[in-house]
Amino acid sequence: ADAGLKLVHTREAGDGTKKLIFQREEDLAAGMPMNIETVLIPAGGEQGRKPRVTVCVSSQIGCAMGCKFCYTGLMGLQANLTAGEIVEQVIAAKRMQRGEPFAVTNIVFMGMGEPFHNIDAVLKAIEILTTPSAGYTHFSQRKITVSTVGLVPEMRRFAVETNAQLALSLHATEEATRSAIVPANNKHSL
Repeated sequence: ADAGLKLVHTREAGDGTKKLIFQREEDLAAGMPMNIETVLIPAGGEQGRKPRVTVCVSSQIGCAMGCKFCYTGLMGLQANLTAGEIVEQVIAAKRMQRGEPFAVTNIVFMGMGEPFHNIDAVLKAIEILTTPSAGYTHFSQRKITVSTVGLVPEMRRFAVETNAQLALSLHATEEATRSAIVPANNKHSL
């Protein structure tokens, strides 16, 4: 059973990074396809680290945060992804890595969208991805990182409901500069 995503395009860079483009089958059928981007990021064994692949997943199509430097933010929010659509990105990435030298070991929510603007689906996806199973899920919460521009109430909820990792995207260390490029900083300052 899948969540209704269709892989429509893949592209591989010289360093082994792979971009996967999905579209919702329902949007395709309606003649209004919207892209959902997922990226597989290899990390070699530099400095004694074990080689691995991180999958960067999207939580939304577009984004409502309006960050000045972000193409996804310029799109505006088109749709929230379901927990199933988020999980399906990970499963597709793991399937793509089958037979490759390195498996997907880490997940980052740093793709399209602000994860905490879709926190219910993100928390449900983390729950599914960390549930013991013999299949493509069963990740350690320590191997999952969720990045945010700083939606404070949702950050507090996240800290209570999961042990996954939290990353705060600063983009600037001075309040005035950050407020100019990350509008959410006007509500939730550093």
